[in-house]
Amino acid sequence: MSSISSGSNIKVRTLEFCSKIKINSPEIFKEKRRFSELIAQFIQQEYDLIPSKERIGKGVVYISKHIVKALFQYLGENSLYKIEDYYELGKIAFDSGEMNGNSRLQHFALIFLAEYVFNYPEQFDSILKDVLYYATNENWEIRETTVFIINLGMRKMPDHLLNVLSRLI
Repeated sequence: MSSISSGSNIKVRTLEFCSKIKINSPEIFKEKRRFSELIAQFIQQEYDLIPSKERIGKGVVYISKHIVKALFQYLGENSLYKIEDYYELGKIAFDSGEMNGNSRLQHFALIFLAEYVFNYPEQFDSILKDVLYYATNENWEIRETTVFIINLGMRKMPDHLLNVLSRLI
């Protein structure tokens, strides 16, 4: 029997969450800040489900990775949105987390943007300014999570990303 906090169980609950809030409807996407609030609540619910003995290895980054994978799957199968909308959603989630002091939402947003880069590597240059902002954030945890964006970008387009990063040095 798998743990309540297994990746597959998080995926199932995330897909149910997406259906419940009708994430593919134009109304929910028009209210992106509301979506950020709902995601923040969902992340907290998922975190609360993790047994205390598993929390060391299964924190917010672990949860966010599984939520984001399922979210991208759901959006890919059911979405009417443009590629740019995905980026905007990640940015709004980060900004909302920053404004409200919700680091879990910020971590989710960075993992979401990493998945965005992985799925749409040609968009990396358009988010570079924000990646640099996240990479130089005063909070070391935010800087560390930003590495996921770069790592997934490197998997898809290593030569281009190395060229872009070398120009920054």
